Amino acid sequence: DRRPIDPPPIIQLIKHDSMDPLSNAYTVSPAFIMQVMLMDEAGKTSLRQIKGHQAAAMAGALVSPLHTLRDETGSQGAYFVFSDLSVRIEGSFRLRFELYEMDG
Repeated sequence: DRRPIDPPPIIQLIKHDSMDPLSNAYTVSPAFIMQVMLMDEAGKTSLRQIKGHQAAAMAGALVSPLHTLRDETGSQGAYFVFSDLSVRIEGSFRLRFELYEMDG
């Protein structure tokens, strides 16, 4: 049983560095990825599996690469899109997003 997360989460990556002339270069970097985890309502404990079962508590694409997209004003930006997330258990939860930059 899957309950889709609607609307799907879309996270924008914003870098604040006005001194760098290449400050928008990160928007096309393949080095950034983002992972989502299901947390309890307090946001303290990760819920990886359904209690008493081997099934995962979440289904879908739990990792997203960086996408270079345009927003509603036509400005280019860096986004992580989680279009196929669903939860397999009932209750109130939080989503935790972790950003990783692959280096060497």
